[in-house]
Amino acid sequence: LVVESMALANRNARLRDAMKEYMRISGELQIAALRKALGGRPLPAMQISLPALASIARWVALGIQREVAQGIDSGHEEVLGLVRDFLAACEQPPNGAAQG
Repeated sequence: LVVESMALANRNARLRDAMKEYMRISGELQIAALRKALGGRPLPAMQISLPALASIARWVALGIQREVAQGIDSGHEEVLGLVRDFLAACEQPPNGAAQG
C-alpha cells in the first residue's frame, strides 16, 4: 500500500505533501515509542547474522532511495552515519589481535 501510495504521489503534488507529512509524523511516533520502550536504558548490543545484515542494508538503500524521490530526508544523515561507523568498526582488528 505504501509503495502504491508513493507511486501515486509521484504524479500528485498534494498527495506527495501529505505523504511527507505522514512520514514525518510516523517517524516521530516511532522514536517516541522506542524511547518509552527503552525507558532511559541504552540500546542493547546484539549479534546480527550476515543474511540479516544484508537484508537490512538492502532495505535501507531502497527505503532511502524511495524517500528521496518523495523529497523526504528525515533521519537519512543519521542512518548514513551509522553505516559509516559500522564499516569503520569492521575495519578495526579484532580485540586482542596484533596490529602489523
